[in-house]
Amino acid sequence: MEVFDKSDLLDRLGGDEELCKEIIELFIKDTPNQINELKKALENKDASIVQRQAHTLKGASANASAISLREVAFQIETAGEKGNLDIATSLVAKIEEEFEKFKNLFSTSEILTESKSSSEGKKSKLRILIAEDDFVSHRLLYQLLSPYGDCAIANDGKKAIEACKKAIENGRQYDLICRDIRMTAIDGQ
Repeated sequence: MEVFDKSDLLDRLGGDEELCKEIIELFIKDTPNQINELKKALENKDASIVQRQAHTLKGASANASAISLREVAFQIETAGEKGNLDIATSLVAKIEEEFEKFKNLFSTSEILTESKSSSEGKKSKLRILIAEDDFVSHRLLYQLLSPYGDCAIANDGKKAIEACKKAIENGRQYDLICRDIRMTAIDGQ
């Protein structure tokens, strides 16, 4: 199975090489934390959290076009959904192996980029809330939406609700809310 599909990622990013590099860099930085959260959920024998954490890893892997990593995360998500923690646990070494393969495709000099906010110097038109618990996904949404307005980020469902309530209380409601349906704390299901 393919480790990384660069053409797929570039197609989805409109050919933007710099954004591609940034997404890869963010994915490589964030994935170890996500894997550690998955391990904690397995240690606590919490199938629901295992399923959600694997779902987050699956989504981040898909966003970065990390094909083989996405497949293993899907297998863990399915095992968590079925309450089969033994299978999920047995796949942890595989997900770490697939992440190492992905990471090793890139040298540090290829992926380290500093990007400026694409909204710099532009007048904001919209108030936007991005409710997303996956770091890569919310960064990608931020990059895509920031030219259109001021973006706020909530990394779990409870914080998203609090941000909406506060905005309404201050008379500054959000014009656009982008939210992940499955999030930590409170999800949209």
